[in-house]
Amino acid sequence: MYVNFDISGAKSIINRWKQQDFWDKISEAALNEISEDIVDSVQSAIEVTDLKSHTGRLKESIVVTVIGNELIVGSSHPAMNLVEFGGPSPFPNWKSATIQEYARRYGKPAFVVARGIFKNQPFANARQPIATGTKRVLKTGQLAKITHRIAKERSGN
Repeated sequence: MYVNFDISGAKSIINRWKQQDFWDKISEAALNEISEDIVDSVQSAIEVTDLKSHTGRLKESIVVTVIGNELIVGSSHPAMNLVEFGGPSPFPNWKSATIQEYARRYGKPAFVVARGIFKNQPFANARQPIATGTKRVLKTGQLAKITHRIAKERSGN
């Protein structure tokens, strides 16, 4: 006695599960694909904070790194930690190039500008542009769609 089963439709499912060892690579590829969207979203989140942008360096400092399944969104700007998490600002180095630049823009002595920043404590409240911008992209479901597409491509479908 014979029983025939047509399992040709199962091939794509088997191919996808065979790639279990490659899910890290698939995830990494998907994260790399959305990394530019995350940078754009974080930069947008910075724009809507109540911080004045004098140089644009804070927005330009956003960096996304993907290592395996790990998404690292950060900034090389020294003030980003205070912008993201809030807290008391130390007295700024009034001899720094940035404070000197602000002093020229405002037409005030650099020490006065630094003292004004210290007194106003502009970073006292957390603004979280990195968390907000990254969550905005991840909530769209774009990562899931890209991951599914890459898995499907790699399974031959």
